[in-house]
Amino acid sequence: MAGDKTRPSVFITGTSSGIGHALSHYYLSEGWIVYGLSRRCSEDLESYEHFHHQSIDLREVAGFAERFLDILPHGQTLDLVVLNAGVLGHFGDVRETTLENMQETMMVNVWSNKVIFDELRRREVALRQVVAISSGASVNGNRGWSGYSISKAALNMFVKLLAAENPRVHFSSLAPGLVDTEIQETLCNLPIDERFPALEVLRSKRHTPEMPSAEEAAILLAKVIRELPDQCASGDYIDIRKLATRTSNPRATR
Repeated sequence: MAGDKTRPSVFITGTSSGIGHALSHYYLSEGWIVYGLSRRCSEDLESYEHFHHQSIDLREVAGFAERFLDILPHGQTLDLVVLNAGVLGHFGDVRETTLENMQETMMVNVWSNKVIFDELRRREVALRQVVAISSGASVNGNRGWSGYSISKAALNMFVKLLAAENPRVHFSSLAPGLVDTEIQETLCNLPIDERFPALEVLRSKRHTPEMPSAEEAAILLAKVIRELPDQCASGDYIDIRKLATRTSNPRATR
């Protein structure tokens, strides 16, 4: 497949639903080429001429490095990579969470991104910007987030290390704020449990402007992503909800 050098291009993981699906729609509507990676392909995205998809289960590391980027030409240039795919894992106390569940959560949320990035380099794909979708759970330590919180904290550091190793590419970890996705559906339908007050906060914000749909959030996310190279140093973790409080020259205050 030959790349169309007249159009900007983005590679997005987790395009079948949620933020990844909404961002794919947004970029396609803006004329971008979108390379998508997820377990299943959405028919509405397939209708776009410039959407190219590879079906991969990121939980199964064996063999996926050899085929997961069949959609990308060798030597392709990507203007943007959005490492969005993620799983919630078990919500509850750490002592209630099995090691196997934590390992699966870490595989999808962290280590699959290493496999992806290694393969991009092996195929000599030139990168300009990489954004990993993180979470406020990576820093707040609220009870119940268990393996998800640990994995997102690890993702932040993984991105920081990649930034140090690849100075010509701008890397960032972006917490998108509250977005009404399948993960929120799962969380808000869990039984009421006084051990986890964070769940009550989520329930109170669902179906309000404080928790927009993925489609609504994608417009703001795309704008923020575009501005990140000018707003933060490569490797930074950014919470979209705190961008308004950042200084006009954040690099000067690091």
